[in-house]
Amino acid sequence: MTVGQLYVLGAGLTFLAVFITGRKLTRLAQARGTIVLTAHKILGLCAAVLLIVVSVRVHEVAGLKTLDWMAVAVAAALFAWTIGTGGWVARAATRRTRLYHRAGSVLTALATVLALYMLLVRI
Repeated sequence: MTVGQLYVLGAGLTFLAVFITGRKLTRLAQARGTIVLTAHKILGLCAAVLLIVVSVRVHEVAGLKTLDWMAVAVAAALFAWTIGTGGWVARAATRRTRLYHRAGSVLTALATVLALYMLLVRI
């Protein structure tokens, strides 16, 4: 396994940790979920930054095409959307805000998997 593949694997595992903590949050009571909520927020931010860093590193090694950068940009924009709606859910958890956050999470998952796959193919 090359260093670039390890970068992509690390980004994927970080995203998986965000997903797991998010699922755990839906099952916990508000008062008991503080540690999980904090971990979820930090991991989400780390996953977004790691996706960008890995993309730059892969570009330095193998060079990315415009379509690859577009996939990363869409995933990063969806990360921003999901982080924003996550803050909204933490303050005022209405049905609509949860729907926006869940839809954003699903779209972010799909875009991130696609972007990581495209990066992995380039290495």
